[in-house]
Amino acid sequence: MKNIFKLMGLALIAGSMMFVACTKPEEEGNGNGNNNQEPAIADGWKVTFGGDAWTPDETMIAAYEAYEAMIFDAYMDNDNNMPEFYARAYQYGQGEENYQINETGDYAGYFVEDNKQVLKLDYYDQTALYSVNSSTNETTWFGDWWGKEATLKVKAFDATALTMTAVLDATMFDAYGVFISGTSLANAETKALNVTMGNVAFELN
Repeated sequence: MKNIFKLMGLALIAGSMMFVACTKPEEEGNGNGNNNQEPAIADGWKVTFGGDAWTPDETMIAAYEAYEAMIFDAYMDNDNNMPEFYARAYQYGQGEENYQINETGDYAGYFVEDNKQVLKLDYYDQTALYSVNSSTNETTWFGDWWGKEATLKVKAFDATALTMTAVLDATMFDAYGVFISGTSLANAETKALNVTMGNVAFELN
């Protein structure tokens, strides 16, 4: 799942791709004292999917000022690097954005707004999906769960110390069921994903 920022501009249309399941190769505030304060985010990473929480072995955040974009990756260091959380957003620095999937069919692992890819959100739970471009033979990897709606809040962003605090809350749908088993998106199983990143390091590009 590493080094795929080059795909940021690629518009992937689900109806034109064949998806396959396989084993994936190896490859984050304190409250302000008011009555509506949000819970403080503990330092470090925590991922909770479907009620099950885990702390990743390996993590990476890359921030791209020129593209106004960020990449997030967190996974377990085991034979298949699962579970794994992966997100790529056209969102940079402190701020909050809400994303919702385009349910017309143009949802190949991406939230799309006016044909612009604004967030790619994958969760690799038990397997991986992939698509091979028939023209270039290029393989693109996806999780078996994709984002249906999400909110990414970057609560603190220090471009000098290279640390940030952020939280992502999302509803994920069973992409394996939709693309492999033929379940409709409307009837697909969903699970909650929460990722907290407290005072974590990032790379500035």
